[in-house]
Parts: sequence; structure tokens; C-alpha cells
Amino acid sequence: MLARSFACRIGTAKCAVKKNIKTKMDLTEYKDIIEIHQQKMESHIEGLRRFQNYFGKKINHAKIYPNWAVVVFIVNLVLGIGGVVSVVMYYSGM
Repeated sequence: MLARSFACRIGTAKCAVKKNIKTKMDLTEYKDIIEIHQQKMESHIEGLRRFQNYFGKKINHAKIYPNWAVVVFIVNLVLGIGGVVSVVMYYSGM
């Protein structure tokens, strides 16, 4: 409609009306492909949900150390590294 009124306005002798062209496509192949894809996606999502549940249970049952134990470990690690560095510096003559 808009194309016809535009063509008539610019001074064309004839106002041609374009016919609507309808095409048919066989979508059965695509429908089968989409259904197979949906089944694969549902299976994949179910697998992810199972893994999430499994991982969540493992995290809930994991042993978590108290804060004081972590602090003591880090302090011992720093003191141990400092001790090794001081011994190496002492014997190397720095």
C-alpha cells in the first residue's frame, strides 16, 4: 500500500499493485531436527542438574578447617620460609 501510494506520488503513469507471493516450504525435516535438538538439550540440562546436585552435596560434606587453624598454618609457612632464607643468607656471606 505504501509502495503504491509512493509510486503514484512521484508521477508514474500507472500505479502498479504488487501481488503477494506466498511460498510453501517443507518443514518436516526441520521439525525433526529441532525435536532431536530439544531432546539433546533436555538431556544435557538434566546432566548439569545432576552434577550440580552431586557437587553441592560434596561441598556440604567437605571438611572445612577453622579460621585459627588456617592462620596458624600461614604463620608457620611464613616463619619457615623466613628461616630458610636467613640460614641461606648467613652461610652465603651476604
